[in-house]
Amino acid sequence: MTIKNGEVANANDILKILKGTMITNIKSLQNGDVKFSKDYFEGVGDAFTDANGRRNTVDIDNTTATFEIDRYKCYSNPSYIYVVLPSDFITLNTGSVILVTHTADISDGDNIQYKLCNATLDVDIGRSSYDNNSHSVSEDDTPHAIFFKPDGTKMYVAGTTNGKICQYNLSTAWDLGTASYVKYLSVTSQTSYPLGLFFKPDGKRMFVASDKIYQYNLSTAWDLGTASYVNSFNHNLGGNAQGIFFKSDGTKMYILYGTSIYQYSLSTAWDISTASYDNKSLDISGQDGNMCDISFNSNGTKMLLIGASNDKVYQYSLSTAWDISTASYDNKSFSVSSQETNPSGLYINPNEEKMFIVGTDNDTAYRYTLDLNPRVETINEETGYVDMGERLTFSLSNIPNCAIIKLVPSVAGGGTPSIYGYWIHKD
Repeated sequence: MTIKNGEVANANDILKILKGTMITNIKSLQNGDVKFSKDYFEGVGDAFTDANGRRNTVDIDNTTATFEIDRYKCYSNPSYIYVVLPSDFITLNTGSVILVTHTADISDGDNIQYKLCNATLDVDIGRSSYDNNSHSVSEDDTPHAIFFKPDGTKMYVAGTTNGKICQYNLSTAWDLGTASYVKYLSVTSQTSYPLGLFFKPDGKRMFVASDKIYQYNLSTAWDLGTASYVNSFNHNLGGNAQGIFFKSDGTKMYILYGTSIYQYSLSTAWDISTASYDNKSLDISGQDGNMCDISFNSNGTKMLLIGASNDKVYQYSLSTAWDISTASYDNKSFSVSSQETNPSGLYINPNEEKMFIVGTDNDTAYRYTLDLNPRVETINEETGYVDMGERLTFSLSNIPNCAIIKLVPSVAGGGTPSIYGYWIHKD
């Protein structure tokens, strides 16, 4: 996404995005009325003062009109830092930044280079990578869907050769190399082609996608041996649905059929007998004519699809979370052809750090490190220098998309300086 003037609603979200990609030794940034707690200032103490000499270490959590949009931060010897401007600040035509550092690290001639950035936070699944981690799932030699218990200790694979859902235990969470086959559940009394698979987060309800959506209850969570068929939902799409996904609260259901995705609402969460079509769909034929499975990120703003024609995972963005009619292709994809040339199933783990696929060519499950973290891609709209503790005034009207300032410490005599903090306030 592109950060536009006034669009950054939560600076903490942006800082979370940047963590681990562009910044080291970072702590969470609070926005709005929340101030940094005193533990952020350990070792700094009275060094923090504003332009008028007022210390801000004692009542750092106190919100006053004078310091309505103050921001504080501590760092330790960074090569550079990014200052995230809150939305109420970047809507102003002008603003000031006061940079405060530990006096022991400053001498004449030392300064901080600043870069006012028009920043684009870019998400690209193409940065993902294969983990060299796999497991054969040949217990049914035509695997079509894959799912995991949220803690990564159990894996489930749906296969169409024998109409089975197979259960595996993982002695090390999310490590396919530690998987072992346990048992299976036959669903042939309902369908011989279980192509999609999904579980309720508590493990007591399972859904299978085929000519209908079939619902099963598990009296013991995550134990297929205790599963029993309950009812079905007729999607009336004219054939076997390839994939199924639910919103995290169970009130939305998404069915992949052919080259389209269809959205449904459930008036009673997780009860498909209460499902109704939302009259919303998405045509995905432009990316792959043989899409096989669907998954979303946790907040419903990103969607991934896996296709067998090009052996790729495709990335989409939803401008309105969980509303499929607002989805659009990001022109970003990730190839799995080095592992599987006929991928059929896709799963993203809850913290969105790992992605798993399964395919019918090798009857094997594969694990990948998933990278859906936005990164700052464009910098250097305006560059200048400010002495330590000096007042820097700049006009945001000249750079309306500015939401981030990059600060680079510089020591005239050499060495590594420290930026212990900064202060942002109204002019």
